[in-house]
Amino acid sequence: MLDQLLQQVMRLALTVVLTRLTEPEDYGLIGIAFVVTAVSSFITDLGMGSALIQRRKITNAHVSTALACTAALGFAFAALVIATSHPVASFFREPRLAAVLVVMSLNFPLKGLSAVPRDLLRRQLLFRPLTVANGIAVLISGTAAVVIAALGGGVWALVVYSVGESVVALVTLWAAALSRRLASIRLTFHRTEFRELIGFSASVTGFKLLYYVQISIDNLIVGRVLGPEALGYYGLAYRLMLYPIQRVGDVLANVALPAFATLQDDRARLRIAFRRGMSTISLVCFPLSMMIMVSAPLLIPVALGQKWAPSIATVQILALNGPRIALNRLNGSVFQAVGRPAWDMWLALLALCAYVVAFTIGVRHGITGMAIAYTVAGYLTTPAAQIMVGRALRTSSLGTLGGLTPLLIPTVAMVVAGEGTRRLVEGHGPTWIQLIAVVSACGVTYLALVLATARSLLSEFTAALRGR
Repeated sequence: MLDQLLQQVMRLALTVVLTRLTEPEDYGLIGIAFVVTAVSSFITDLGMGSALIQRRKITNAHVSTALACTAALGFAFAALVIATSHPVASFFREPRLAAVLVVMSLNFPLKGLSAVPRDLLRRQLLFRPLTVANGIAVLISGTAAVVIAALGGGVWALVVYSVGESVVALVTLWAAALSRRLASIRLTFHRTEFRELIGFSASVTGFKLLYYVQISIDNLIVGRVLGPEALGYYGLAYRLMLYPIQRVGDVLANVALPAFATLQDDRARLRIAFRRGMSTISLVCFPLSMMIMVSAPLLIPVALGQKWAPSIATVQILALNGPRIALNRLNGSVFQAVGRPAWDMWLALLALCAYVVAFTIGVRHGITGMAIAYTVAGYLTTPAAQIMVGRALRTSSLGTLGGLTPLLIPTVAMVVAGEGTRRLVEGHGPTWIQLIAVVSACGVTYLALVLATARSLLSEFTAALRGR
């Protein structure tokens, strides 16, 4: 939790500073580059890390084989991106994109080489060194990016932010793993251990590939059809408003897979763990997402400046996905823990088909239409995901969702209070004062009603924090 809190504070501050020092076109350009290179975050470990976490016993041969595979794939992807950088730049009609892609391709080998030490630390539930590594990486790369942006570096400040973070993370993660003797830097391939890992990891990689396409297809469509400036607004709305909500879920999601894996043979305890985890995520994500939706007309001008005002409606619509993200955030951890990663892959394929149809219709109405399409398609595919989670836990989907009912009334009441306050204070006093009034109304209303209708969830959450 400390890891996510520090990252959110630093990343939000950096986002505010960098958006003021760069132009929407720069964010649009880096958004297109991320569409191409972000796959490095999803498949450069070939799912080997998840396989190492889920297996009851692993050997040095498993670790060295996983490291050899992730390193080889990382360098292969980097070479592919460099070779295709000019055709991709021509496709998007952005000459500057080629050079950006060449530098950004370094993320592939860097993240591939850091995946194994990261997941070995997760397997042992050693999250303190992960917190230190992530914090140092964001701080150093972010500081360098701000300096370059202040000197007029434009899009290159954002490139340094991305690649610099990968470099520092690689060094700090390996230092943590080596100091605890969890791994050694050996790129040795063992055929037997590879076969033991690849059966599980292939499904994980398949899911990650589909998920990557799923979350990138809207950026591809916006960048190609509506242009870099529109993608700048859309991309900022997506990253700024959904990213913190997703990262709140990551507080438990990062712990969930290794924790759930220890309970894979005891479904009764696994059901309890899943329900508690989902309730905790929802307790925070429900109000946060709705607060963003209500306050966006004030939050965007105050935090980012008036030039980002065209993204307000998109931010409000995308914020509606917060509750959906909360409901689905731990699904993949459950599927992997019980040895059913293929279920996650098939659900991702279903979602991708829904998104493609929705985006084809939505792009005709600009970035607002794309945001509506994303929201509708996401909610239409959620019931199927919940049914599969019920099967994995050997219970009904209603059995997994029943504990969230007490949060609905506080969330709805908070929206009404926040919107009412915004309309009441509109035009009275500075914008930042109006923002404080709206956020305060939302927070007080939600907390008061949670204490009245869902005190047990709040008590369980605080007790877990105290007990660590």
